[in-house]
Amino acid sequence: AGDFQMVRMMLNEPWEGTNTFAKLVNASALRHDAPAAHRNRIELLQTTLLHETFRSLSDRFEPRQNAPPSRVDGRVKILNIGCGPAEEVSRFAREETSSSHADFCLVDFNSETLDFVEKNLVPEVKRLRPELRIRTEQRSVHEILKAAEESGNSAGFDTDYELVYCAGLFDYLRDATCGYLIEQFYSWVRPGGMVLVTNVTPSHSSVAMMGMVMDWNLELRSAEDMTNLAPDVGVQRSYVDDTGVNVFLEVRKPLQ
Repeated sequence: AGDFQMVRMMLNEPWEGTNTFAKLVNASALRHDAPAAHRNRIELLQTTLLHETFRSLSDRFEPRQNAPPSRVDGRVKILNIGCGPAEEVSRFAREETSSSHADFCLVDFNSETLDFVEKNLVPEVKRLRPELRIRTEQRSVHEILKAAEESGNSAGFDTDYELVYCAGLFDYLRDATCGYLIEQFYSWVRPGGMVLVTNVTPSHSSVAMMGMVMDWNLELRSAEDMTNLAPDVGVQRSYVDDTGVNVFLEVRKPLQ
């Protein structure tokens, strides 16, 4: 569960396998709502990257009232906690010219995941968008929380990101931890910026297959549950995607 290879296989063509039977089993498994929803989530994350990049670049040329000063270099800073293979970053780089203005910090606890990112994503991005910058960092949630407590919330991260997002990690964490993380993420975004976190809903149809057959148990949350994690933080919007499996929570920091 959560292994980047598992994530990668959910995004590949369904007819993988060494023989016909293996290909049929793989294709059948990928037809369940959970993997379908994961593919849908990648598309929504890519859209969010585009929107937040455009928002930041627009403020540079047509600043909104009370908008913070734009960076002199015009860069758009984005932090991804629990990045996995970061397929949404790959698609963003391939399909959107505005990605050239982005600086990504990709954080994951797993060294193999970050090795995959360094050997595959980084060279691809350098070839497609030489100006897009990617930095990786190996840190666990426990390390981040401990560092935040010791350093007064920054945990060694910058505090002026346009977007901090975390997709898939909350599925394994208790409410109190998720609420504290949202507060930390929020402290790292600049005014006008956004925090985006995701979860799997209680109503998804793969819950029996994942729990009883695969022993893959998640902390399931509804849209209301998500807004209750840190109800006093920022301007919040929660919604469920078209599959009914993914719930998203957006937390926008007001300009003033």
